[in-house]
Amino acid sequence: MKASKASIKELWEMEPIELIVAHDEARRQYAETKFTRDTEAANLAIAKAERVLSGEGTATDPVNAAATSKAVIHLAQEVRVLTRDVAFRKIDADTVYMVARARGIFADKVIGADDDDENA
Repeated sequence: MKASKASIKELWEMEPIELIVAHDEARRQYAETKFTRDTEAANLAIAKAERVLSGEGTATDPVNAAATSKAVIHLAQEVRVLTRDVAFRKIDADTVYMVARARGIFADKVIGADDDDENA
């Protein structure tokens, strides 16, 4: 079951291993969406810089000319949509994590970490 499609009730009723898998999947989706958004943001910056450097456009200020390019406007809209998607993916991952914490599946510290410190 995908974490983003699961309700809190469904998450609560999952087996612990399913909940851990759902959390992992949600975190991966978040990371992939964030990477895609960051890539598109870089492409947007490159497109704006290319427009400014080429002197294209009819606006007197080259920066305004770059901002009014249809391609740049389209890229900017894609970045806004991806930013929204990143926020939703983060919410999905955080929701799964909160349910797992409430059920006691995730601990604040790694079990056995203190044992290593005592033996050192």
